[in-house]
Amino acid sequence: EVSTIFVAGLPSDATMRELENMVRFFPGYEAMKVAGSRGKGGGVAMFAKFDSAASAMGVAMALNSLPFDTAFPQEVMRVEMARTDMKASGAPGHAVQAYQPPPPPMSARPLNFGAPMAGGQP
Repeated sequence: EVSTIFVAGLPSDATMRELENMVRFFPGYEAMKVAGSRGKGGGVAMFAKFDSAASAMGVAMALNSLPFDTAFPQEVMRVEMARTDMKASGAPGHAVQAYQPPPPPMSARPLNFGAPMAGGQP
């Protein structure tokens, strides 16, 4: 089963960061790549791969017909299931951004309110 979505109707000035942030917090997100023209008013399209067809379908239903930019609510995204799955490795000239989870937060030292402060003062 296909677990990749196709998103059209994106503004040509959208950044890679904006595009990835649009999908990376959805459950099952794995990778994305941009397709389409970025010049002379040409629209941008993207593919995003998820870990299952169900995850991809949920994202497609959540994003379809929504505006990418609320400043232009009449310009809505068209989101549908891709015909084939996106390959894990990108072809030359195509950026594939694989999701890398952030490192775990540094554990904070437990606070000890009864311990003397630096310099010997309580």
